Amino acid sequence: MCSLLANGDVAAERAQAARKELAELNRQIRNLAKRCKRAEGKAFERRPAKLSRTSSARRRCPASSRKCMMVYVLAGCSSPVAVDFALGRGWRRRRPCAKEGGGDAEVKNKLTSEIESAFASLPLSGLVALDLDPVAHFELCDLLCAHKYIMEHRLHEWISTLNCCQGVAPSRAQVVAELPGCISLHAPAEIRERLCRCVQGTARKQRRWLARFRKRWQIGYRMLKVQDQLPFEEKRQKARFVLLGFVKKDQLPHFFHNRFASGRIVNHLLSEWSVGGAFLGSWNGALTGLNVM
Repeated sequence: MCSLLANGDVAAERAQAARKELAELNRQIRNLAKRCKRAEGKAFERRPAKLSRTSSARRRCPASSRKCMMVYVLAGCSSPVAVDFALGRGWRRRRPCAKEGGGDAEVKNKLTSEIESAFASLPLSGLVALDLDPVAHFELCDLLCAHKYIMEHRLHEWISTLNCCQGVAPSRAQVVAELPGCISLHAPAEIRERLCRCVQGTARKQRRWLARFRKRWQIGYRMLKVQDQLPFEEKRQKARFVLLGFVKKDQLPHFFHNRFASGRIVNHLLSEWSVGGAFLGSWNGALTGLNVM
């Protein structure tokens, strides 16, 4: 009886040691796989692009592929989003290379027609399944890929709008707060939870995800350049409105004598902004003591 118990203890110890050894081997295999993946990515980035008259930037998938059609439908039948997906915009394996001979406009128009033709030939049952129960009829990885791309595309458009229209760059907290709103309303609960999990956690995890997002979508830390986008006449009209529009008639003498004590300012208004003397002199006593030419 004692020998049987001893043999059982030895077998349990051997099984435990084998499990530990197996776990260690799995950990080493995962680490080696990650190292190989990183090495392949670096080698791919260093690889020079082959220029060809027939090949454009490396495409992510054909226009009629399942993923491209899912992106097109889930984005609200948006051709620009599907075209960007097919061209590999925001794809980490996108290869920078020369444009096609016809230019970007011709390539996008061709892809748009291909995507719309492929959508027209889709069976109605597939569209209904994608709308009602996508998890039961489609692969989860394809759904996650499509919804993730739509989310990142909308997030990139939001950042571009802030940069171009408002002249500001969002902070990390603002991007994290905006991300759930960029997820498609058609996303299943499981997909939405996994997408929101990308930025949940510590600030370090959020910064790492945002760094990868900026690299894929070519967003950098830079100061916004101040450029003259308006014609001179329109700027002069706006400047005159800003300066004189908020000054009330009864406050103009006090405004001039305290803020613009020199007559050079009034001369500048007359010469550069085309403000007439009759316009300035319409307020009684406003120009008393000022040198108006």
